[in-house]
Amino acid sequence: MEGLSIPPLRDMSDIGWTLIEDTESPKTVVLRHCQLIHFLQKGEFCISGEEMRIRANELKINFGQRHAQCILYARPRRIPMEWQANVFVFPRTLWLDSFKVLRVPIMAYWEKRWCLTFRILNDPWGKFYSFLSQG
Repeated sequence: MEGLSIPPLRDMSDIGWTLIEDTESPKTVVLRHCQLIHFLQKGEFCISGEEMRIRANELKINFGQRHAQCILYARPRRIPMEWQANVFVFPRTLWLDSFKVLRVPIMAYWEKRWCLTFRILNDPWGKFYSFLSQG
């Protein structure tokens, strides 16, 4: 199978979260066509979450939580080993948690496996964070 179909969104509303923004496009993920996109510019140590999302727009990054789920649940062994030092941000999904804090999905390699979790948008975003883009 060339592309992995995008699964239904893992619904966080059952724990009191509200979905603010989401995307289903693109409809498939072809992992071998994906590339890492680092969003910090030369000389930057970190940027704000708002600036990170602005750069995602400028770079036309279209991946959201569904795309992370697709990669994580369907083919985690196909993720290149050299990517394990990166934390992938999926900026096209935005949740408001039960404490009224905005969060975005991230995928990280932790304790010998890939994990999907949610990071506070207003935290600083540094060099270990990157986007995935399907070229």
